[in-house]
Amino acid sequence: MTRLRRMGLILSVLLFGAGSLAAEESEEKEPSAPELIAKGLKWWESVKTLRATFTRRERLKDMTELGEKQVIFLRERKDPFSIYMQWLEGPGKGRKVAYIEGQNNGKLKATPGGALGWMVVNLAPDDPEALKYSRHTVLDAGLGRLMQRLDRQFKLAGADVRSKYKGKAVFAGRPCYKFFRYMPQKPESYCWKTELLIDEELHVPVYIRLLDWERNAFEEYSYADIEVNPNYTDKHFDIRTDKD
Repeated sequence: MTRLRRMGLILSVLLFGAGSLAAEESEEKEPSAPELIAKGLKWWESVKTLRATFTRRERLKDMTELGEKQVIFLRERKDPFSIYMQWLEGPGKGRKVAYIEGQNNGKLKATPGGALGWMVVNLAPDDPEALKYSRHTVLDAGLGRLMQRLDRQFKLAGADVRSKYKGKAVFAGRPCYKFFRYMPQKPESYCWKTELLIDEELHVPVYIRLLDWERNAFEEYSYADIEVNPNYTDKHFDIRTDKD
């Protein structure tokens, strides 16, 4: 075999291999929301504490559309489950809520803010006053519990769910995967449509919007400025002694 022919064969192999590799890359599997949330829950195992800016809008009782935006400074601890929230903007501005699982007879501590900011009351998580600005109790608060709820909903829906990957997006400066998921209309289904942004690096939901079967939004949540494992103690989850 001549040198020229050998070079031609080598070149053909190289070209064929490169073409095959390019084809494989072009057919790369689309991201899956349930798989990403499962990865997020795995990542959550290494998290002890977290702080973030939590924003929510909800359609509360007697409302026909999403309410005014609430911006909340959030602290979260996994063990024992602990939540601290301070309202920065929107309804309830100045309000604070703190809860530590296993303490205070299972009650949260709350202050209404404003002129009555000095007053601290103890409330059951499902007390109407505790639910004045939210559809969910403090027991559902935090990023960890949100991922657990999403994971349960995904598993309940199983193959009946319709999922659409909508490409990549940027939220609060973070690259994300965007999904629309449509749930079957069953008693165990929480909503009709979920609009979801999942952080590309952490695999956690940073934005979620839920629509009912009349195609109306009733919940919208987001997380920004996420910081993992700050050195928190019980003092950071007590209204009277909380620190930065």
